[in-house]
Amino acid sequence: MSDINNNNDVFSRGVLLQLSVSIWTAKVKLAANQLDGCDPEYVSAHKNIIDKDHLKELEQIRNGSRSYMESKSLPFPLSGVIFCPKNLIEEVNNTLIAQKEKFTQKVNAFCEN
Repeated sequence: MSDINNNNDVFSRGVLLQLSVSIWTAKVKLAANQLDGCDPEYVSAHKNIIDKDHLKELEQIRNGSRSYMESKSLPFPLSGVIFCPKNLIEEVNNTLIAQKEKFTQKVNAFCEN
């Protein structure tokens, strides 16, 4: 019975975190009449409307943030959710704030061009 009580105390040991980052894919779906006779039941296609390299820096920041969080966390049974130990919360929060600022700067630079 003491194991059950100890497991219920998990939230005094840390917090659950979930990172959500959205990046425009810069793709448009091609209409069926643009597939040159291909059966749309079997074929679908997308067209890149800008060079994918323009979004690479944003993807790198997103992927780096995910990797960082995974390196500072413990496994948790819900997909997309991690458990961050209490002693790392401030460090993780500060790092993610810096990553968010860097991401925002890159988005603004992209939008200006």
